[in-house]
This record gives sequence, structure tokens and C-alpha cells, in this order.
Amino acid sequence: MNDHLNGTQPFPATETVWNHTFRDRYAKQWEAALNWMQRELERLAAERDALRGNTAEWRQERRELLRRLSGAGLFAAETENVRLLPGDNPGSFHYEISLSNGLMFTGSLTIPEQLHPSGVVLLASEFDDSAAELTERDYIRQGYAVIRPFLARQTFSYKDHEQRRWYKYEDHELIQFFSFICGGSLAGLEAFVLHTAVHEVKQLLKRPKLPVIVEASGRHLLPAAVMCALYPGTASVLMLDEQAGRLNRQQDDVRANTIWSFHRSFDALTLFQLAEGTSLMFVEEGNTPSALAAQTIYWFESLEKDGGGARKAMRVQREKAQQALSELLASQAAVDQGQSHYAENGWEAPTVADGEKRTADERYRIYLDSVLALLEKLHEQAAERKRVRYDIRSIGLDEYKKRIRQSLIAVMGEPLPKSEQPNIRTRRVTDHQNAQLNLTVYDLYEVLLESVPGVETAGYLLMPKGSGPFPAVICQHGLTGRPEDVIGFSHKRASYYRMANVLAEKGYAVYVPFMNWGWGGMPGRDRLAKHAYALGITPNRFEVAQLAVIVDFLQSRKEIIPDRIGFYGLSYGGHASVWLGANEPRLAAVVTSGHFNNWHKKLTSTEAVRPHHAPYSYICVNEGMDMFTYDVLNHLGHAEMTTVHVPRPFMAENGIYDAVAPVPWVEEEFAKVKDAFAQAGAEQNAELDLFNGGHRVWGERSFLFLHKHLLPPK
Repeated sequence: MNDHLNGTQPFPATETVWNHTFRDRYAKQWEAALNWMQRELERLAAERDALRGNTAEWRQERRELLRRLSGAGLFAAETENVRLLPGDNPGSFHYEISLSNGLMFTGSLTIPEQLHPSGVVLLASEFDDSAAELTERDYIRQGYAVIRPFLARQTFSYKDHEQRRWYKYEDHELIQFFSFICGGSLAGLEAFVLHTAVHEVKQLLKRPKLPVIVEASGRHLLPAAVMCALYPGTASVLMLDEQAGRLNRQQDDVRANTIWSFHRSFDALTLFQLAEGTSLMFVEEGNTPSALAAQTIYWFESLEKDGGGARKAMRVQREKAQQALSELLASQAAVDQGQSHYAENGWEAPTVADGEKRTADERYRIYLDSVLALLEKLHEQAAERKRVRYDIRSIGLDEYKKRIRQSLIAVMGEPLPKSEQPNIRTRRVTDHQNAQLNLTVYDLYEVLLESVPGVETAGYLLMPKGSGPFPAVICQHGLTGRPEDVIGFSHKRASYYRMANVLAEKGYAVYVPFMNWGWGGMPGRDRLAKHAYALGITPNRFEVAQLAVIVDFLQSRKEIIPDRIGFYGLSYGGHASVWLGANEPRLAAVVTSGHFNNWHKKLTSTEAVRPHHAPYSYICVNEGMDMFTYDVLNHLGHAEMTTVHVPRPFMAENGIYDAVAPVPWVEEEFAKVKDAFAQAGAEQNAELDLFNGGHRVWGERSFLFLHKHLLPPK
């Protein structure tokens, strides 16, 4: 007997020890996927440089694209009221800016006593950062007014809130994820916050021509640069430190700094190009400029040679920054030559009653509460838009399915390129575990395939004895699981019911894939997600490509019936069955175990559904950022994804004690599934099994379901 499947290549010499090098497939696939995305980012960077434009039309087109991708327009609204309240020290004030959409922006304004200010400094930093406080005092001494807006903190602010205390994300990540799922970002919100603070404070001071210096650091570099790009003319000078290079590496930045598809069209220099009227000052240590500073200065100098150098880019050492700033403002004639004292300009310091005094934490909470309230409203509006979008009775079945396909592209990005040569390699397993696994019933093979160019996928194939042909099932494990758990190698995973082994004994060819989910824990998943989102794709686009090549492989085998291939996944494998199944029309039946949900509630709800005493939505468990898919609330739920190929049979299997998928959420979403199948005249093809158990494969009605739809008629 061959040690590999006919028509495939044997394993290379480096893969000759069973379950030794083969077991590290997750590490290899994860690294290969990451390398592919890094190469794609480098390709896009070269493409941007080669096609970089600088016409008014090009800048406007890029600005509108940035506004859409960042979601800044989601938060924009008219100002209804501005209040300036006295602070704790002479010349210090608190501002409150009320907007027509319910947002309330708060922060502080400090004015140099008895001085005509040289300009306004906008400090984009952590409000309680001691270094920023020293910077503020230094600017005040030099005669600048200083605005410090409240921006999202790296803290948990809702520990005392009846419902929001369940949130497991710090404020800045909470806002990012809640914005992201309805088409926005934290950077888009905070860009608007910064712009509004500058505009309204200058109006309050009755000095609209005062130059504005924006100084940003750390996480706040991105929203500050986006603000200058989206609202040209707001800032006279943008000051950047040594960390400014992170604008070119969003994929390596913190989770909260994520703009969908950013690096397909943008880099730091693009943002600087859009920031018309804003000069740039790189404040760095030492004598050698950073790569970004050198690139930017060179580009600005080329503009000046072409007669377009109305603004400057320079690099200065930190100790010379203030002098250079004064000289830059003077050279641009940017200093407002108004009256020497505010009182002479009709401005009077405000007063406040004792009952209106608030602490800094209280003022921050006002801002944060208003943002969360608006986001919750946006979530509900998105749900209503999705309901109308998929009103199958009014649009018809064909249009319904067409819209779902369009939404899959909008939410997941374009499909990845397919490898021209899958380079199929197999090896029959013949080791001491065979007797334990009763391999007289089936042969067990290890399989290596190439899906995306340079990215291999691996798996186990369980091929029943006999001539066949056999129906096939792809069995996918969950988060932190392994294929060995599904087959039965591992005694730690009773929740999988040895499903692959059982199905193989029942006469199915079974493929158990290695996929990237869960490898490396949350940091590994987040890193893949950050790179993918920077490219405008979801991480599971790689799994879609892997599934496609797996189906190709199974359909190519004469031992397998090509149109009777099913998919069965538990937990994160259930997530795969929903998302991957929606993208693979060749599957003949799909079973989702322990995952099918009302996706809106599963992402955002703080409801504790009985018999559970705590909420288990993803905003309350912090399993990683990959669940929070861009603009998904406007586009897709589980009902839509599991019915895009209706009347293809679908089954949801769920334990009544399973916290991952609370029964009421499962039932209300499945009602939509039944309705879509009914419209297709195939209501009998949709089944729901709510069994008396927890988070596991049950395998009773689900196996009967597979027999019904995959076994050939006798």
C-alpha cells in the first residue's frame, strides 16, 4: 500500500516524523499568513508612492475616502451650545460643547494671565498625564493659550454602572469596537472632537485668526493627523515626536488605533498632503532625522521648488523646539495682531454657581456617556437599516441573496488570490496509535495544501475502507482546540464527541483542518486582525481561501462524492461554519454547533440571559478584536449568512445551558432563517436542535441531518 494518496506527492523529507513537525502547523500557517500580509502592505506602499498625486481633485477624493473609512461623519453635528466655566486656578477654565446629536465634548482651556496669546496649543494626550501637564505649563509661560480636550482614557470607567460594569474593554477600546462595527473608528470620533474644540474655543475667545499648534503623542498621533487631514486649515502647525512613524504602521499599533482598509489608500505622507495650510515640525532627539521626517521634508522641498511651498516641514531637536515654533509662526505671518488683552476685545471671564462645579472625572464621564449613548443609537439605526435591506417579502429571494453577497464583500473585503498550484502532499499514518483508533475502519492521512500563494493549510483526512464513493464532512474545532481533539487523539476534549472518528466509522470521508483561529492566544489573533484590517480584509479571508482549496481537494478525489460535502463546526468552528459557509456555495449542508446567534446582541448586549447570571456577549468577555468586524451591524447577521445559499440545508445545534449562544437569541435569529427557507419553498431544510446540555457537539439530530442530506439515496 502506498504511504500517500494516489495522485498526490509524498511528504518532503523534513516532514517524515508523524505528529512532530506536523503538529506545529498552526505556528507555520500563522507566520505564513502574517508574512503574506506584510508583503502586501509593502506592495501597497510602493504603489502609493508611484501613484501619489497632489491635485485638488486627488486631495478631495482622498479626503472623502478618509472621512468614510474613519467614520468621522457618523459623529459630526451642529453645535447647539458652548459653555465656559471657571477652573481651579486663575486663567483656567472648563468648556462644555453640546451638539445636536447629543454629544457633549468637555475639556480645559488655560489662558496666560495679562498676556496677548501667541496662539492656541491643542494638546492631544491623556488628560491626567503628568508629562502633558508640564508641557501645558511650559506653553502658558511662553504666552500660548492651551486647550486640553477629554479623549478616551485607558481605564475602565463603568465599574460602578449597573449594566456597563460588565464591559471588559478599557474606554478607548470600547469606543473603537463599538464604532468599528457600525462603520466608524475611535480616530474618526476624536478627529472631530479635536476640530470642534479648536473651532468653538476660538469663537469663545473672539480670536478666530489665532494660529493653532497641535501637539500629539502616543495613541493620539493618529486622530490628530486625521483631524488635520479632514479639516484643512484647522491647524497652523502639527508637532510630531519620534513615534510619528507609527502612522505608517497601523498594523503594529494598539488595538484602538484601527481604521478599516487604511493602508490601501493612506500613509503618513498622504495625511500630511491632505492637511492643507498645516506646517509640520518633527521634534526629535539627536542629530539624525527619522525616516518619516526625512521623507516628509524632501516631499515638501520638492513642492517648494515647484512653487507650491506655502507651508513648511522641518525637523528640530527638542531643546530648540519652542524657538523654532516662534520663528515658524512669524515667518508665516500667522500671529493674530489683535488687541493686547481679551477684555478689550469684548471677552469677559465667565462665572459659575457652586452647584455647577464638577471634578475632572465627572466632566470626562459626561463626555464618555454621551459617546456611548450616541453609539448605542447608531447600533439601533444600523439594525433597522439591515432589517429593511433584507425584507425578503418586498425585495424577493434573488435580490435578497444578491444583497447578502454584496455585504460579504463590504464586510470581509475582497477574496484573496488563489494559489495556482495547491501542491498537494499526503502521508498515510501508520504508527502505534492505529490500534487504539481502530484504523481498520478507515485510513488516516496527513494532508498539506497551498491555499493563498505562500500560505499552506494542513489537515487530517479520514478515508473509510472500501471503494466508495463516500460523502464527506469537514469538521472544524473551536478556539484553543486542535484537530486531534476532534478526531479523538486527545482525551481532553469530550465536548467534540470524537465527531470526526464517529462520522468516519459511519462511512463519511472526514477532513479535519488546521486553521489559524486561536493559535498564539489573543495577542496572536489580534496581530493577524490588525494586519488584516489595515488591508481592508477580515482575518478569516485566509480561512475562506483554505476552505476553497480543501473543497477542491475533496472534489478531486474519486473516493468522494463531489456534490455531497458538508461542514460541521463547534464554537469558533461554528463561527467558521457561518462565515466560511456563506462564501463556499459548493457545500451541500452546514451544521453550526454552539455559536449561532443574534449577532447584534452577541457583540453588544449586557443582558444576562437565564440560566446564566452574567452576560457573555463579546464586549463582555474580551476574547479579541477579530469578532468586531467592520460595519457588520449595517450588513450581516447569522440569519443572512446562513441563508445566502438557500435552499442549501442548514442546521443550528445548541445546548440550553450554553452561554456562548443564549437560547432566546438563537430562537429569534433562527426565526429569520426559517422565514427565508419558507420563501424558497424549502422550510424542511432548516432545522434547530436545542438539546439538554452545554457547549459541546451533541450529535443526535445533527448526524441524522447529515445522513438525510449527504448520504446518497439507496
